[in-house]
Amino acid sequence: MPSPPTNLTSGIRGFTQQLEQTEEPFYRYFDETPDGVRTEAKGDPEEDELLEGLQEAVREIKEDIGEVSAEELEEIDEDEEPSLHMEEWEDAMDAKIERLQAEVERLESLTNKPGPMSEEDRQSIRSYFLKSVEEDEAESSKELSPPPTSSITEQFLKPHPASVSLTKPQPKPDSIEIPVARYPRSTRTHIALLNKVLQKIVHDYGRSDFRMAEGTMLKLWKYYILCRKTLLSDPDGVSPATWKLLWGYVSLPDPTNLDRMAHVKRLGSDMQKGGLTLEGSTLLLYIEAVFVEGEQQAAIILWRSAMQTISRHENLLNQYLELGTRMFAEHGDIDEARNTASIAIERSSDPLMARILIHVIQGCLASAIKSHQLKAWNIYLQFRRHMESRIELDDYDAITGLFMRAGKRHEALAVFKDMMLTNDSAALQHDSLITRDYNNLPSSFNNKFFFGKWIKKLIGSGDLDEAMKVIDLMRDIGICPDAKFTNGLIGAWLRSGTIKNMKLAEDMGWSMIANRLKFVEAREQGVRSLLAPLRPVKGINKPIHKSATFNLNPPATIETFSILMAHYVKRQKHEQLLDLYTTLSKAKIPPNTYFMNTVFSAEAKFSLDTREMYYTFLRDGVKPNIETFLHLWNNLRQRSMQRHARQDSFNARELFTEMMTWQSDLKAELGGDNLPEDLYNLIIVSFGLADDQAGTAVALRALQRYFGTYPTDDTARSIVLQITAVGVMTSQRIRRLNLNKGSKERMQQVTRVLGLLQSQRIEALAKQGIAYDDLQGQAKAEEALTLLSDLLRIVALQRNGSQNGRADIVGLSKTAANEMGVPDCVPWLVYNIKDEELLDE
Repeated sequence: MPSPPTNLTSGIRGFTQQLEQTEEPFYRYFDETPDGVRTEAKGDPEEDELLEGLQEAVREIKEDIGEVSAEELEEIDEDEEPSLHMEEWEDAMDAKIERLQAEVERLESLTNKPGPMSEEDRQSIRSYFLKSVEEDEAESSKELSPPPTSSITEQFLKPHPASVSLTKPQPKPDSIEIPVARYPRSTRTHIALLNKVLQKIVHDYGRSDFRMAEGTMLKLWKYYILCRKTLLSDPDGVSPATWKLLWGYVSLPDPTNLDRMAHVKRLGSDMQKGGLTLEGSTLLLYIEAVFVEGEQQAAIILWRSAMQTISRHENLLNQYLELGTRMFAEHGDIDEARNTASIAIERSSDPLMARILIHVIQGCLASAIKSHQLKAWNIYLQFRRHMESRIELDDYDAITGLFMRAGKRHEALAVFKDMMLTNDSAALQHDSLITRDYNNLPSSFNNKFFFGKWIKKLIGSGDLDEAMKVIDLMRDIGICPDAKFTNGLIGAWLRSGTIKNMKLAEDMGWSMIANRLKFVEAREQGVRSLLAPLRPVKGINKPIHKSATFNLNPPATIETFSILMAHYVKRQKHEQLLDLYTTLSKAKIPPNTYFMNTVFSAEAKFSLDTREMYYTFLRDGVKPNIETFLHLWNNLRQRSMQRHARQDSFNARELFTEMMTWQSDLKAELGGDNLPEDLYNLIIVSFGLADDQAGTAVALRALQRYFGTYPTDDTARSIVLQITAVGVMTSQRIRRLNLNKGSKERMQQVTRVLGLLQSQRIEALAKQGIAYDDLQGQAKAEEALTLLSDLLRIVALQRNGSQNGRADIVGLSKTAANEMGVPDCVPWLVYNIKDEELLDE
């Protein structure tokens, strides 16, 4: 029957879903006799049969519909000009669509009526089926007529002889285009769209930068699935070149080709239905796809039957045997896997073919049969004998991971031991190939440092679960891990960001802290017991030996506290942070620089008493470094932007003084490098926010003299902006640049003064025979520093002057230098009379 139009699809689909989902009525109906007795109305078999027939009819209509979207129709017809005969054909189609819509509405009204079906409704449904049969008989010999031809084109479309008209269009052997006219009209649009995608793929293949496009793959598979049944009903219309192109693109190993194996399995099956024979690498990939998609037994049967075919391709025999080994191992046929692997190893000239045994080991360990699991160790020894000295660290890592994930921790330890014994001729007596025993561990390896190397290696490769299993293994054999390695695992867990790993990290960290507190308590009790007189106590039912059920987590170190604190700062867990800081004093662990820096990195978020904490750390013997002062200056900058300054924090001059007391240590840390630019700018900005021109000038000179660091263009810009923004408050808390008319005028004034100062310097240098533009390197940097210092002097004179006198600029600079701990860095040594001229201007 003719295919219904697209716009009926949604209506029929909804109608069908209603029929399919209504397995039980939502209401029950009853018949009532005149005397009031009610009996439930039983279903009428004839009515059920009518509804069932109607449902089946709707299903058939739905299957015959070609669901073509308007976008796809535009895509196929976008290059064609409209014609009169096409418009007439479309009008006829519209009329047919309206008739079918009315028919569906009438059927829905019949089926949606509540209660038992009336005789009138039954007759209507019978009439519908009788009418459908008559229409099917009338239209069985013809299809929906194609668009009528115009009178102009009629003369070119002469009827062909009968013998020619019955011949279907044949594809060319080397053509990838599927002849559309060969197939029914209802499927031609999809075939045309498939052809279009195939042409695009051919075009993409010709590009030097070819890459699989995910969108192209989705379209290709979509249109192929829509017309595959049609193509398989007449496979002669698809040329071998088309199948080859389809296979080549669908089977591309690309990260975006997520359903590669599923598509390969479907396409390979269709190609065989279409009369093609899969051979060589195509056949191997198809067998693998069948196995991966869950039909393991069928894939193994295919693999066995492919032996004769593959034997004609000598270069594929190794791949064939490797595929068989992997399939047998994963399917649990361990003996078959070992035999196939042995054949592959014996016939191959490549000694590295022995790596195929790793798949067999994996299959043994994945098996639920205990005897198979026991074979894994012997296969490992077989692998070692074949590989000899060619075995690599990656091989050891792979096998160790297999044993570890299977819960065979002692075997995994033995493999790691063999790796550590590589090239150690003095310890060969402990090699597994000689001892053949995985419980033989050298005494030199029976310590926490040997296991620590293993843990470190696993953490480095991201195998955190395996690293935890190594720690469990150490507990089993009574070795307490070193805190350095457990701290490393805690840090790795936290960096992973998963909820599970973060919980594991916190649990282990606090367990280590608890062990540290127990150690401190036991130590203090031991000291107190030694001070008291000793006396014998008779024991009752006392065990001969101590129980080994103690927790073998190491006591926490300062690094444990630092890692947890950094985590709590990042996650903004204020309460846990305070608990951790309080616990540190109970743990009697002296802090270090890293811990101090972590605390100061959190200060801005949690408003801690910076100055008191800093001096507490110093009393505990902690030395600050560059990072310490970077955090302190950053905290000062943030606090300077608050409306009300706090008394428990440093001011700019105090912090600079403290930093200069450690300048020799800081210079040693820097080596020959300059002060970090971000730290330099933080210092200058902090003095600017404090409206301290003298302090800024002293800092510029001191940082140059002690650290060799000169101001940059960013420094100059920062100073100018801070000068123009002094005293401007735009909110209750934050001070920022307010670029209104007044601030713009101040900026222009400062820029003009800076230009006049530069002109004076150029003139002064010219009198000495020095051209300003010829200055290079340190000389030019020195001029920039002098220029900024002079600008700050002018601003200080304006800020601190009065109507009755001028400010003591020299005295201000000396006071600032003394307070900042650098009395030798006074920037303004003499009073310049020209400064007043600049102020007057």
